[in-house]
Amino acid sequence: MSDSLYEPHIMENPELPFILHRDSRLSTVNMTYNWHINIELLYCTDGEGYVTVDDKDIPFCRGSVVVVNSNRLHRVCSEGSVRYNVLIIDHRFCAENGVPTDETLFEDCIRDAELCHDFDRVIKCYGLQGKIRTAAVRHAVLGLLIRLYRDHFVAEDAAQQSSVTVERIKSVVRYIRRHIADVLTLDEIAASAGVSKYHLAREFKRFSGQTVFEHINAIRCKEAKRMIESGMSVSAAALSCGFENMSYFSRTYKKYTGTLPSSVRGRGRKNGAAGE
Repeated sequence: MSDSLYEPHIMENPELPFILHRDSRLSTVNMTYNWHINIELLYCTDGEGYVTVDDKDIPFCRGSVVVVNSNRLHRVCSEGSVRYNVLIIDHRFCAENGVPTDETLFEDCIRDAELCHDFDRVIKCYGLQGKIRTAAVRHAVLGLLIRLYRDHFVAEDAAQQSSVTVERIKSVVRYIRRHIADVLTLDEIAASAGVSKYHLAREFKRFSGQTVFEHINAIRCKEAKRMIESGMSVSAAALSCGFENMSYFSRTYKKYTGTLPSSVRGRGRKNGAAGE
């Protein structure tokens, strides 16, 4: 289990140090934050929503690209639905090509037809077959990165470090993840962040839209789902995630995921039988 909402990226092919996939959001309910060192580009293709980066809500609609700069807390939300492509570029690839993205800041909301065209080219190159595919994908990603740096770089004197509030929220979510199986109190969590429980409660709710304990339950249910899908029994997953009462676990799990934990287990067995 990760000890924070830091998201490590595993690049399966060292020759293609990128992650490209399609994603969607159907509602704002129970979305949690994460952050990572690698730069992430979100290219909206349908619908609308917003991307919260640190404590800023960025409009997200068709034809727009949101850049999540290195080590920024972020989440994608929508009150209706939004569909988008995600491209994550390994920071070492960027540095090797003269763009150290962990030290560089880009505009966070971009409407640039040429940048969208470059993104589409990356997607197209991923669909190629044969020996040229790797070179084509690397060339396309580098072209996109060059345009991003050339046209949407934010000068150093305009770049600002994450606020004290953001760093405090990060420390809180790290603490929660490290102690996800323990009985947690607001006093204990606030002490870990060096603030009063009343200040933390207000700050966390304002920043995330959730209370501290709503966030804890959402994280616990998400982790329990992962464990059940990997083959762990429902009761073992519940205990591992800090739920001692199975009835309460089932009610909470359904509230945050929309299904009962037993139904997830059933899907996991079917997937296993299919060889997935």
